Amino acid sequence: MLISATPLNNCPDALYNQILLFKDGNNSTLDFPLSQFFHQGKRKNIKKYYNSPIIKKPKSKQQNFMKKLEKM
Repeated sequence: MLISATPLNNCPDALYNQILLFKDGNNSTLDFPLSQFFHQGKRKNIKKYYNSPIIKKPKSKQQNFMKKLEKM
């Protein structure tokens, strides 16, 4: 269990950084590296944000960003 006196902003990076205080992100008992897991989650959140109809942005800017994201 991970307990913190500082507020967690529901950000995957914040949780990942707290886990790294105690564990190596690339050498864990899981079948995959933690860094890979959190990186994939971050990409999904970014895609969800950019595909949201609430967010107003030029279509060309959105397409450009999505191409860059796929290369990550």
